[in-house]
Amino acid sequence: MPDHFRSGVPHASDQQITQPFENPGRFARVGKPTRPRASQPPPDPLVSRHYPDRVEVKLDYAIGTKRRHTHYRIETYFFVPRTLGLDVHTYSRDEFFTDNHASIRFKEPRIPSSVLANPRDPESPLCKACEMIRQANGRLETLSPHKLSYEMRLFGCIVRTHLRDVAIDMHDKIERLKSGGARSVLAQDVRQGLVHLLQEVDAQLQALRGTRAAFFQPKRPPWLSELFEYVDEYIGLSAESCLTSVLIHLDGHPALRTTQGDLREQIVARIVTEQRHRQSAGYAQSLVDPEGENRSRVYRASALKKFMSSVLYLDIRKEKDGRGITNVMAGLAAAVAMAFSTVAAIWSQGTYGLNSFPFVIAVVIGYVFKDRIKEWLRTYFSGLVSRRLYDYSMHIQDPNTKTVLGRCRESFVFVPLTQVPVDIIRYRHCDSKSALEPETKPEVVMKYVKDVTLWGRRIAKLRPNLTDIRDINRLNVSRLLIRMNEPRQVVATYSPDRDEVVGVSCPKTYHVNLVVVRTADEQPMTVARYRVLIDKRGVRSMQPVEPSLSVEPSLSVNSSLSRSRH
Repeated sequence: MPDHFRSGVPHASDQQITQPFENPGRFARVGKPTRPRASQPPPDPLVSRHYPDRVEVKLDYAIGTKRRHTHYRIETYFFVPRTLGLDVHTYSRDEFFTDNHASIRFKEPRIPSSVLANPRDPESPLCKACEMIRQANGRLETLSPHKLSYEMRLFGCIVRTHLRDVAIDMHDKIERLKSGGARSVLAQDVRQGLVHLLQEVDAQLQALRGTRAAFFQPKRPPWLSELFEYVDEYIGLSAESCLTSVLIHLDGHPALRTTQGDLREQIVARIVTEQRHRQSAGYAQSLVDPEGENRSRVYRASALKKFMSSVLYLDIRKEKDGRGITNVMAGLAAAVAMAFSTVAAIWSQGTYGLNSFPFVIAVVIGYVFKDRIKEWLRTYFSGLVSRRLYDYSMHIQDPNTKTVLGRCRESFVFVPLTQVPVDIIRYRHCDSKSALEPETKPEVVMKYVKDVTLWGRRIAKLRPNLTDIRDINRLNVSRLLIRMNEPRQVVATYSPDRDEVVGVSCPKTYHVNLVVVRTADEQPMTVARYRVLIDKRGVRSMQPVEPSLSVEPSLSVNSSLSRSRH
């Protein structure tokens, strides 16, 4: 297979469906699971937990393909407990950007299922791939690996997202029945949803596997059949994962397991069929042996996911912002220092003479002042310029053509509490139960700004079917855990029932609050707040905090936010 098929992106896309998601997010319903957690990625929240040591901020934007530029800006305020020891001396900008992983990718286009599963519909990526093979007219060596790979990988990403959304809808319908009581209408919704899920899985798999012969023609280039096998294995794994997660939720509801027994048997049969298909097709690395070590299973699934999702990611080339201005300021500082040194040398020569001891002393003193003036001016100019520049400037490129599609600028700074906009403070303390409560929680404030400009017309020319952008930031919080106490502490309390003092184990958590402000062209500014509960083991949960009407953003804060650079 050509090298560009094997190359993935260093970052993964959304959370894998093969992994449990412990925090369902804002829109999911939370139950008390008595069985293993199902693979349930939630609807895309603004802020979510991504592994125990990472917090993810994920935002979606539409690209104005008819406009020359599309601009959006994200400002994230981190309110961190002061006891964790983060400040400008212990946590530098470079350390923050090392911990923060930023990526920009396209969202999967929304194509109706009936269109996606139709290899003859021109809107389906599968149809476009088959048409390329048909037009080759047997001369398969003339096929463009890049174009064909693009359509097939895009098809795999869209199918995976579609099946995931159907599975999430089933999770929600099943959860609604767990409160008990006679709910015949909801039970019927579950049955119809199960039927729909099975139909969707069969339709997408049959559509793909019906084109297998076109990819396995005689005298084909080796990469052509390998490309099909990669996509086939990936979609098969995604389908099995969705069916398995629904089966876990179904088995967690004893009444549904009985009333929907016939559909449960169909789901089990479909899972077994998919496992046998992978075995017969030679996809041994993605099979799971209950008695074996299964070392290759997770690695293989991750490799396939990166291979498929890399078609959606954009490359980011990072460099320090304002390097030209910084060099000019450094040169100006050197020129001023050199002018002082020259004037001092001329004056001392005229006063003391060229070959005198006082002249030598004057020249040495002049050199010392010249060196200090240069450093003082560099420091002054650096502080003056840094307040008006971002820390990093990045070019956003198409990974295949290396065409520049936009620019992204980032900055990070510790903000004194007195300089935080008033309404941001009000959002932070909107749930305080008393006027004195904020005084009990001393915090430091960190501000991260991301400013992105995309060139819509250029993107429309290169990727006409991709019109939505997903901006993802994942912050590693491991540095916050260093000074934390143990995750549980024993509290002594008197028990009237036992008539003795007993020790009760209580959790020890720290609250990190995020206020996220986002602005975009032709869209109103939005502000959202999240509370992140962290202990010594990492991120435990996320809690969206809805502000009251009294803390809605005012015109004054809108203006102050739009004016602030950092």
